[in-house]
Amino acid sequence: MKEELMLLRTIPWKHRVVLIVMGAISILLYLFGFINFITGLKYPTFFALLLFASYFDLKCRMIPDWIHILLIIIGLINFDVTKSVLGFLISPLPFLIMALVSTGSIGGGDIKLVGSSGFVLGYGSTIAASMISIIVAVCFYSLYYLSYKKVKSMAFPFAPFFQVGCMIAMFFGGT
Repeated sequence: MKEELMLLRTIPWKHRVVLIVMGAISILLYLFGFINFITGLKYPTFFALLLFASYFDLKCRMIPDWIHILLIIIGLINFDVTKSVLGFLISPLPFLIMALVSTGSIGGGDIKLVGSSGFVLGYGSTIAASMISIIVAVCFYSLYYLSYKKVKSMAFPFAPFFQVGCMIAMFFGGT
């Protein structure tokens, strides 16, 4: 926990600005009536937590458990029991199977991130986000391979791609 707090202090100013801008946009959307208070609280907080998860995953290849716990707490806002529980249980299954079949293919933090995000978004949006994130990751690393003609390693941080997948799924599909 102490290491995680030290890492939080090293977050670059650009990331802090992004978090502040996300909060300001949410407040403006609420004030002008585009979103209600609950939506304005739930989803920007969700994406801010995904931003932290992405940062930790990129920086040290781990996602702290407190992010997953906070995601589940955020999922309790405007809670739909069926969608949330199914999202929590079904969404991470393909990643769990992949981790069991192929050692080192995906980490436990990524599996927990997909599960806790499934609790927030529900099963439909999380499955869509998972598929989108895998496609984006494959495209990115294909371009990386074509550009540099070498594979840095087969392990890569998945949280940033999952964040992109969640944002696209939310933008086009909602919850």
